[in-house]
Amino acid sequence: LLSLPLHIKEDENSLENCLASFFEHQELRGANSCYCTHCETRNPSRQGLKLNSLPPILCIQLKRFRNMRGSTQKLNCRVTFPENFDFSEILMKAFTASFSQKKCKYTL
Repeated sequence: LLSLPLHIKEDENSLENCLASFFEHQELRGANSCYCTHCETRNPSRQGLKLNSLPPILCIQLKRFRNMRGSTQKLNCRVTFPENFDFSEILMKAFTASFSQKKCKYTL
């Protein structure tokens, strides 16, 4: 079992766009930079996630709430999704170089 917590935006969303955003690499700079104990400085870096394999059951959590200034707001946005979803057609960048799994299809 794998659970993916996907953030949604405040406009129209699709499952494919939410997944692409989840697997996008982020640049870490300034206060978010990684601290090097050897040279004792903060260095810019990239943070990301890659999958080695896919589980038989994939659980997708749509994060529909935002915390703003101490209050919680629910986003009432539409999220479209296909009835059948093939990870290998949409998100090849989400896999490691050694990924060799053939079955990447899910029925939603």
